[in-house]
Amino acid sequence: MRVVLLLAAVSAIIGSIGSLGGAAGDLPSEVRMGIMMPASGGAAGYGLDIMAASKLAVDDFNAYLMGVGAEWRLVPVYVDSFTDPGAVIPGLGYLGDLGVRVVAGPSIDIFGADAIKFAGERDMFLLSCCSVTLEDSIPGDNMYSMIPNQTNHGRVLADVMYESGVTVMVPVGRNAAWITDLIDGAVGRFSERGGTPMDVILYDDYGEFGLGGLDRINDMVFEAAGAAGYGEVGVLYVGFEETFELIDDAAGYGVLADVRWFGADANTILHDYPLETAAAFGFTSVQPVALGDLRTIQIAERLNTELGRFPSVYAYQQYDAVSLLGMAIVESDSTDMDSLTDYLDGVVYDGVSGMVEFDGYGDRSSMLYGVWEVYGDGWLLTGIMDGSGNQLYCLDVVNGLVADTMRYLWRMSEQDGLDPEVCRYGMD
Repeated sequence: MRVVLLLAAVSAIIGSIGSLGGAAGDLPSEVRMGIMMPASGGAAGYGLDIMAASKLAVDDFNAYLMGVGAEWRLVPVYVDSFTDPGAVIPGLGYLGDLGVRVVAGPSIDIFGADAIKFAGERDMFLLSCCSVTLEDSIPGDNMYSMIPNQTNHGRVLADVMYESGVTVMVPVGRNAAWITDLIDGAVGRFSERGGTPMDVILYDDYGEFGLGGLDRINDMVFEAAGAAGYGEVGVLYVGFEETFELIDDAAGYGVLADVRWFGADANTILHDYPLETAAAFGFTSVQPVALGDLRTIQIAERLNTELGRFPSVYAYQQYDAVSLLGMAIVESDSTDMDSLTDYLDGVVYDGVSGMVEFDGYGDRSSMLYGVWEVYGDGWLLTGIMDGSGNQLYCLDVVNGLVADTMRYLWRMSEQDGLDPEVCRYGMD
């Protein structure tokens, strides 16, 4: 098993992995890498982060190749997936027609085994920064992911809810695989902890769900509160761009504002929504978090200059995806699907998103999750949960591994009043 350390600064990249090689071999002078992300549609905010991180990673990696005397360069080919599941296969077909065999993506896209099979038939290897469902977790396939499958995310959310004093969960979400996998994981874990999950409420389109849907949620909350009291009831809500529209509608509807609400990625610091309603709900969001080291901060500062705002965690995962694919090509001296798979199966990668190792399904084996709450006029990171194995616990935020990045995140969110040595979600 090989351990690869890829630093953010170009000089550090050359110094740390220059001994690994970089000979051109049979590679062409330009190796095309597909970058598929939603540059438009509901997830466009994340897509902009992914595009910016991709450009940064390609520039850094090409600087490394130049430094070691390699005769080839990465050439990115960007494809917009429009936040539309129906656009994934046509996008992959476009890349295949251009001779692309390595794709950092699809990203933040709902796609299944059919898209993976389509790419495999064209000898294309996929490494997604941010998208994985149980349907995509196929042993021995041509699609790897920089994030664990969504049941892990759901289990962490369930633990945060339970540790917050919630004993009855009301699960609500859009009917999409990424979300239903997460909710299934949360419901199962919540039951394991001794909590009581209510029936899952799903909708296909919020415009059609509307007030009738809110009435269903309200009835469920009212029933749960009758048994446990409002203080022990929590709504787990996972949606996309409609998240804050639903929350605003719920604020004045029945008893929905009398309980705490919890959610996932689509609700977090990336979005520029008024947060008064979320704060009144005690809204708590759990998402993957990059707690690498000073390299992570360097990337954050560079992306902040590019984007004019703090980047989402997906930016770091995409930076690592592009860089790790580049190293796989260097080491394999090939863009052959089987060669890239062999390399990634045996590597432990120390990247800007943290340590990366792949399990038998090609998914990242574990990662850290940040707990975000609304404080004042912004989101504040209030805890870190480790999703490795079956043990989920809060990390000691003052140890050497995460302290620098934690303090940076607090500084970026302009919240100086919270003691960084206080961990709010401790689990034995």
